[in-house]
Amino acid sequence: RAEGMFRLLVIYSLVFLAVNGKDDVDRLIETVDDFIYGIDSKVVELDDDTFRKEMPKFDTALVEFIAPWCPHCKRLTPNFEMAAKVVHKNDIPVTFVKVNCDGPGYHTCHDANADIYPTLKLFRAGVDERRYYGERTPKDLVRYVLNMLGDHAKVIGNQADLDKFTVSDGEYMFVGAFESDSSLKTEFLKIAEQQREFNRFAIVTNPELLKKVGETNAVVAYQPEFLRNKWEPHYKVFKGESFDLMNFVKLAKIDLVGIINKQSVPIFEVARPLLITTFDVDFEVNRKHTNYVRNRYRYFSHFSCFTSVSFTALLLHKNARDIGRI
Repeated sequence: RAEGMFRLLVIYSLVFLAVNGKDDVDRLIETVDDFIYGIDSKVVELDDDTFRKEMPKFDTALVEFIAPWCPHCKRLTPNFEMAAKVVHKNDIPVTFVKVNCDGPGYHTCHDANADIYPTLKLFRAGVDERRYYGERTPKDLVRYVLNMLGDHAKVIGNQADLDKFTVSDGEYMFVGAFESDSSLKTEFLKIAEQQREFNRFAIVTNPELLKKVGETNAVVAYQPEFLRNKWEPHYKVFKGESFDLMNFVKLAKIDLVGIINKQSVPIFEVARPLLITTFDVDFEVNRKHTNYVRNRYRYFSHFSCFTSVSFTALLLHKNARDIGRI
């Protein structure tokens, strides 16, 4: 027993990993260290009289539909304001918009089916495209709008861009390597459009670069750089049938140590049993320590790290069965 350092639990359902390693989005957030909520807001406030007129002017907009009395809205609003400041300061072409559903924006919220507060939605040139269900920290909001800009699958033409893409931040990255059109390529592009808010996708067709990738007519999943270690490969390859590609995209995230959030919770329901440890996970400061723990417990079928004790209790209460502690 190592009291004070970590606890280990074997459960039969879910796993959660919270990490603090810095990535490209962290560096964007750092550009607004002087952020003070309520001062110099970059959020555009619209209502029933202005929403239909102004929204088509914004190529891409993230809209929060809120009610001032709502506790969840009160927690979201400062994060939304900070994300808007980050986007504005770094010239990211996304507009952050606010609508008061319990005031002059009531009919706009009704038309947008914003039936719960807060509701976050992405609009393209005034057209309601999709609802956002992800985390609501400034970092998550900024990452989301970045993922939703540009092509859903980035075309990579040289080794430098490929190297940068596969190590650049804290998300899983999927590269489609195709020398010609195929059903797998078609399915890959379809999934990239559907999943772009959760993962990053790129496509390689250049013959010379395909040699560097080492695969053709395949999809390669790359671990986030901060999770890579010497006990498992940092990539996985799919060369199966196109109908099974979505399963690969989901299950590729189950590694020696996996990441879980609101979107990926269902993925880990298939990872049984799981070994979970709770301790501070900071991949900038304590990478050697976390790798030490990985090394000791890598023989279990699945392993992961917690930093949230309350979330651990929630999982055990709702989804899992605690069968032992070390």
